[in-house]
Amino acid sequence: MKILLLTYIILASSITQCKSQNKVIGEIQNGRFIVTVNKDSLVKSANNILKEQKLTPNLTKVTIEEGVVDKTTQKCYYVRFTNDNTDIKLVQLLSEKSGKFSILQSTMERGASVSCSGCRKGCDPKPYVDKDNQIEFYCSDCTLGDTRDCKKTSTQGTLDP
Repeated sequence: MKILLLTYIILASSITQCKSQNKVIGEIQNGRFIVTVNKDSLVKSANNILKEQKLTPNLTKVTIEEGVVDKTTQKCYYVRFTNDNTDIKLVQLLSEKSGKFSILQSTMERGASVSCSGCRKGCDPKPYVDKDNQIEFYCSDCTLGDTRDCKKTSTQGTLDP
């Protein structure tokens, strides 16, 4: 009986720790997606990820967006950062539960940050389902007339607002 009780306590503690690691950063208000944490610290965290990716850390804008996964009708939510020139975009997948958006922090969940950089128009992160049936992002091509290349960089790190 003591072993069963001890096992239950350890399991309950692990589940609580896992859930507490998901950080709520936004919510749905009147049909709009609103960032509810300090935007400056969220942008600073995103710029730190760009540094890890060896990109210029000059992101300034943050939004929560809804996307449709490529070749499906499945919706997904992600936080998106851009710089003033819109030639760098960084995204990270979010979970949505009861109108609240959380950054995926658990090791059992995807937590990669993906940046698309190189051109102002196009080169946008787009969600798709990978071979493991997980949502990932690819970068769309630069628009016609832009001679630069779009580059995808992925980091297995998460935002820390």
